[in-house]
Amino acid sequence: MATQKVLDAAHAGLNACVVHPSGIIGPNDPAIGQTTRTLTQILNGEMPIGMAGSFNMVDVRDLAAGTIAAADKGRKGECYILSNDEVTLKEMCRMLKEDTGCKGCKFYLPLSFAHLAAKQMEKSAAKKGTKPVLTEFAVYNLERNNAFDCSKAMNELGFAPVPTPKHSTTPPPGSKPPARFTEEVHHETCLCDYRRRQRHGPRHGQAGL
Repeated sequence: MATQKVLDAAHAGLNACVVHPSGIIGPNDPAIGQTTRTLTQILNGEMPIGMAGSFNMVDVRDLAAGTIAAADKGRKGECYILSNDEVTLKEMCRMLKEDTGCKGCKFYLPLSFAHLAAKQMEKSAAKKGTKPVLTEFAVYNLERNNAFDCSKAMNELGFAPVPTPKHSTTPPPGSKPPARFTEEVHHETCLCDYRRRQRHGPRHGQAGL
């Protein structure tokens, strides 16, 4: 409804456009969003059971740059998708396992079973007063269509997100898996920092535009 209000106002003369981000990830996530929480659980070995489905994650710094570009260059009344490559949960787990030495998920459930498992985990966690390992919302995020086309933003705004690699470099022989990740440490050493350093060099692992 809010988006439609903006588009209606733009049609009436307001110089405004709209951006639509995919899943947002990056350092300094005080809210511990669903995507960050899922990756943290995988890194901590708290999600031994995975499921079918996929992610589409955009680095918060790329999103910020794209939003600024939309304010500067966006055409009035237009919408711009700010997204990235789609990657399956299985591909993500394999990448994290190769890059960090974490255990990853041992096996993967069909989405129909994942829904049932999420309901049971939510009920059990509610009784214990803890956070469920798997939620219905998490299953929904993986189940929905995550194949977004951001070519319009690339062509008109110069949007250039760091791609999500489908394969990554195995750690050197003899390297030890990292100590257990805490949520606080993960905010600063999250996956998008790693892929920025691999693609663009150390300075791109730092927060900022």
